[in-house]
Amino acid sequence: MPSEQEIVQLPQVVELQSSVERLVAVADVMPVKDEVDERAATDMLVAIKRQLSGSEAARKALVQPLNDHVGMINTTIKDARKPLEAAEEKLKRRVAAFRQQQERERQEEIARLQAEEEARQRAEEERQAALRAEQQRIADEQAAAEAAGDVAEQERLREAEENRRRAEEMLQRDQHAPTELEVPAARPSTIQTAAGRATIRKRWVHELVDEMRVPREYLMVDDRLVRAAIGDGVREIPGIRIFPEDDVAVRSR
Repeated sequence: MPSEQEIVQLPQVVELQSSVERLVAVADVMPVKDEVDERAATDMLVAIKRQLSGSEAARKALVQPLNDHVGMINTTIKDARKPLEAAEEKLKRRVAAFRQQQERERQEEIARLQAEEEARQRAEEERQAALRAEQQRIADEQAAAEAAGDVAEQERLREAEENRRRAEEMLQRDQHAPTELEVPAARPSTIQTAAGRATIRKRWVHELVDEMRVPREYLMVDDRLVRAAIGDGVREIPGIRIFPEDDVAVRSR
């Protein structure tokens, strides 16, 4: 491959640089103050246009063989990579699917443990409520037995209250305040092996569901469609100012 110095010394490049220097030296100081100057400037623009076209043709002639060679290499390597890239994507999806399944199972186990803890707490609360109701019932019956002078019934109710009290003490002894569950830990985000490592990362993506509901700030004007409409003669588009602007187009004969 030729070096920069070798390219600069090519005859077509040397000729181009010489012509450019001559044209620039004249164009930079050329006035445009009357119609004669305007015609002279037009001739200079035509000369510049011809030189630009010639320089582009020279550039293409020099780079086309290189571009063809680069294109051939790119295509060959790209085709060779396709099966490997497809295999990589498939394997990544399987790893991600496995991790997602594990996380679903972990969340299910957490939900199961939480449900068990909530059921245990409800059972304790229900037992406490039942003991309180039993205490009130015994107290009411004791009052009735005392009013009736029924000594045997009073003795039975005292024994019933003692049994209830022991049951309450046992419940309070076994009861414990809600504690943080020992839930299964999430898998580490990095998979380390002897060959290397892979990192699982959360990546937020999106897909268009209802274009009409997308907020205005996330929309953009399609310049291609606007230019095409103006080219077809459209002169009014809400929110867009369409106006004429002078441009100088040069053609050489």
